[in-house]
Amino acid sequence: MPPPIPPSAPENFPLFLRLDGRPCLVVGGDQMAFDKIQALLSTQAQLTVVAPELTAELFQLVQLGQVHWIQSPFQPTHLEGQWLVVCTLTDPIFLETLYQQTCQRKIFLNVVDQPRYCTAFWPATLKRPPITLAFSSSGQSPALMGYLRRRLNAWLPENFGELATWLGQWRQRISSQLPNLETKAKFWRDLLEAGLIETFFSENQEAADQQVQAALKKMHISHTVPSNQHKNSP
Repeated sequence: MPPPIPPSAPENFPLFLRLDGRPCLVVGGDQMAFDKIQALLSTQAQLTVVAPELTAELFQLVQLGQVHWIQSPFQPTHLEGQWLVVCTLTDPIFLETLYQQTCQRKIFLNVVDQPRYCTAFWPATLKRPPITLAFSSSGQSPALMGYLRRRLNAWLPENFGELATWLGQWRQRISSQLPNLETKAKFWRDLLEAGLIETFFSENQEAADQQVQAALKKMHISHTVPSNQHKNSP
């Protein structure tokens, strides 16, 4: 038996999903369905939309071959093989049934603006590739999450992702020389607390490279600047 719909929201577990090549279903052909599909396209999931009719924008995605369209009302057989279902319909009787059906099949379900029926919650997101920040109120206040995203967007430097890429390059080159996970975590934690991020942005990448090399020297580990570094960041 699937779990009953909880009377109050339990604490959710935050997680990022790999959906590339995995079937995902959108139930509904309205503007909100188009918005959800637009967001899912970047994941390279195998997207199917089931609805008797589609908006013109959504139909264009079908014509481009980016989305498969099942032109009919939803049927339980449409759930077969799906990893994630997103629904934009509002009928509570239908949503109750859909919730039970997805639970029985162990498929996560997101229902737009209906947290009662959700086993997956759609977060507000902010991207500085390769960094993605996601925030959720478990469906309680999407407007507040949008406000938080706008505030963080104004605060976070546009080139913040370059910092993550640069740190990743150093991490790959020296990881094998640090003896264990605890040592690695302490090495990077100490560097960040010593102002490495501020050095990267307020001075330049070369100065940040030197700061990493100095920390390595303290540990009696020598290493050159990664050869695929791009030119200094401002």
